[in-house]
Amino acid sequence: MHNCLTVPELLGILFEWIFQDAVQGSAALAALAGTCRLFSPVALDILWSSQINLVPLVKLFPSDIVDQEAASDGYNIVSLKRAPELEEWSRFLHYASRIKCIGRHYPQCPPVVELQRVDPRTYSILCDYRPSGHFFSNLRLFEWKQGDANAVHEVDHLLLLIHPKVSNMSIHLMEPLNDDILVARLEAALGQFNDNCTFLEDLTFTCPWTSPLSDMISNIVLRHKRLRSVYLYQHIDTLMLRESMLHISGLTSLEKLTIRADRYGGIGSALHTMLQGSDLTFPSLRQLVIYADILTAASMFIDAVKSPKLLSIYTVTAFSPSATEMEEFGRRLGKHPSKAVIGSLTFGCGTSIPREHEEPFITGDSLRPYLALPSIHECKIGVRRPMVVDNAFVQDLAKAWPRLQTLDLGVQWRRYTGEPEVTLKGLIPLVRHCPDLQMLGIAVSTDVSEVRATEEEPRPSGGYSNGNVWAFSVGTSILERVTPGDRIVLATYLADIFPRLRLLSTVWSRTEVQENIEEDELSPAESELWGEVGKLVKELARIRRQENKWVEQEAETKMIEIAKQN
Repeated sequence: MHNCLTVPELLGILFEWIFQDAVQGSAALAALAGTCRLFSPVALDILWSSQINLVPLVKLFPSDIVDQEAASDGYNIVSLKRAPELEEWSRFLHYASRIKCIGRHYPQCPPVVELQRVDPRTYSILCDYRPSGHFFSNLRLFEWKQGDANAVHEVDHLLLLIHPKVSNMSIHLMEPLNDDILVARLEAALGQFNDNCTFLEDLTFTCPWTSPLSDMISNIVLRHKRLRSVYLYQHIDTLMLRESMLHISGLTSLEKLTIRADRYGGIGSALHTMLQGSDLTFPSLRQLVIYADILTAASMFIDAVKSPKLLSIYTVTAFSPSATEMEEFGRRLGKHPSKAVIGSLTFGCGTSIPREHEEPFITGDSLRPYLALPSIHECKIGVRRPMVVDNAFVQDLAKAWPRLQTLDLGVQWRRYTGEPEVTLKGLIPLVRHCPDLQMLGIAVSTDVSEVRATEEEPRPSGGYSNGNVWAFSVGTSILERVTPGDRIVLATYLADIFPRLRLLSTVWSRTEVQENIEEDELSPAESELWGEVGKLVKELARIRRQENKWVEQEAETKMIEIAKQN
């Protein structure tokens, strides 16, 4: 054996490369672990470093105390029949110390493990009878999500994972804890973690319904200065401490932040301080997700973020923003220190505007301030309020955003408000000025009168096409009044401007039900008609590509013949 294969660091690099093979990687490493004593510890460290759950560990106990039972949902439930004796822990502890990651972050998880889960009562057995304080001595990352089981067992599961060496902690508390004793246990564990942990870099805490836990999370944030990513989605009744908010705003390492930004309690007070001060807040922030009741609150938070490096902004509001709010938000972004580098804008909304209050619509004038952001490559506007834009706005947008790759102008919401003002020829500026465009969502008029091929204009597209666009969503565009012949004209035109289009979709076929969203009924007829057009587009595009290939081959043949003659 070559001497290089005796160096653990080199073996680690080689085995990590082997492990990247999603099909054979795990089996190959298992075989290597059984081949050579020098290979075994390195291969086992990699094999056990990431686990989606504790099933593989629980199965290491003697078979006479491990039970498996098929559940009605298709999962196999792995449990312990009794508490393990002291001598029965050795294999469990040996491999538990190798684990560095527990949760959905594990990309190489075998399907057989994904279809198994631990009986929640087993967590309590492990927690109550563990022979050492922390058997995950090298754990660096974990994800815990509250399930439907007894809260005691769920909390015991979380207590097993909390370890001072953890650098990435993700806790999703989906339901309130009504047991004061449980809350006290969890608060004590988090407090101990906060006192001893010095490595925390990524923190995710979803929905701290219980006030003491909310305060504890604020204290965790306040203590750590190396945080790179903070995701805090808090219930409206739980508030962050003012000192914690100010601490976050001054972190030089923070690059990603998700936060509820309504003007309540500590956050409102901290916002006032940040807005009044001259210090550079959030100096390294690149990605920002804001949850708020209304867009005005999100606007205030944006003003408080003075980072010149902000690349992505995602806002989610409880209520649909008005046209005035959208325009004002755009004006503030146009004055932001990150104006020149903001590349991604996404607007989401938890409820739709009632039909009786849907006017005034969001128009091109409401969105025009956003055109002052020159680096936009992704824009998704899903505010669930009627949106009306015209050809002139689309042309200005295409010229202002030449790097555009993804555009969605409200096409995921099913509310028909009349024939769209963007015509089929109105798409040409996007094809012409946005060469990187790949995914397009915009409602268009299905009137084909201006795109019929004639002797004077054999290609109504003017010869422009974009071979990168693979998905086009037409929103609430209607085909019901379009004749079969005109649908062929429409398909021919789309195949011309989008020669590699693979997905032509309509919101009339979306079947999933969204809570608090008032929409029009499904239209099977529209869904079927757009499906037929989509098939035609792909077939016509294939024929056009074949014709172009023949033309190229013929031109190449002629060039060869000319060269031979000369």
